[in-house]
Parts: sequence; structure tokens; C-alpha cells
Amino acid sequence: MDDPLSLPVPVIEPFTLKVFPAIENEPLVRIRLWLTVALASKETPDGLLTIPNDFVMAMTGYRPNFDFLKKIGIDLSTDAKCIPYYNHDTMETNLPGIYLAGVVCGGMDTHLWFIENSRIHAEIIVTDILAKS
Repeated sequence: MDDPLSLPVPVIEPFTLKVFPAIENEPLVRIRLWLTVALASKETPDGLLTIPNDFVMAMTGYRPNFDFLKKIGIDLSTDAKCIPYYNHDTMETNLPGIYLAGVVCGGMDTHLWFIENSRIHAEIIVTDILAKS
């Protein structure tokens, strides 16, 4: 298995990545990255790989719905990251009264925001809405 710490970190949430060293030598746990799971088997150059298991955790990635953001008029950065425009002090987008919170704020850099560190967004948004009332 590749060293998980040498894999491209932006595609693995930091909290998930921290678990790998603790379990990689556990004989009953196998970590397989970059697989498409179909009945716990995978076609490889050496043939079909079947992994005996009690269960499979398919941990998928997240891609923001950029089409929706564009359709409603939220500006996105023009680079590959597609970071939506928002005021970092208020979380309000270029559309007055429309706010963003959570992982979507990072565009394709989905490793920047997740439940554990984006809880602050709610307080920032509520504070801004109340200040405008």
C-alpha cells in the first residue's frame, strides 16, 4: 500500500488522514484508496481482485454544485478552483442576502472546510443578518 501520508492531501480530509497511521498495520483492516467498489472486487492488471470483508465503507468525495451557484448568479473564481465569491467577514455572496457556509466556500478545495471547522460560519451569518435588521 502507498504511504497514505505521501498521497495528495487535498483529496483526503485532514481528520480522515490522521487515522491512517493508527490503523494501517492492523491485520483486520485494509485501506484501499482510489477504488470503485462493486461487490468488493476490482478489475486490476492481474485480474479481478476480490477482498473478503464484513463490510465496506465507501467514503466518497464532494463536489459543489457550481452550475446551481452560477445559475442563481453567485460569482466564481475563473481558475480551476471555482471558489465562490463571498465576504469572509459576513459570509454574504455577491448577491445581497445570500450567504454561503461550509465546504462550498472552498470551491474545489473541498479539504479546507468541513463540519468540524465551519461551524463558525453560522454565527458569522446570523450576526450579519441581525446587524442588518
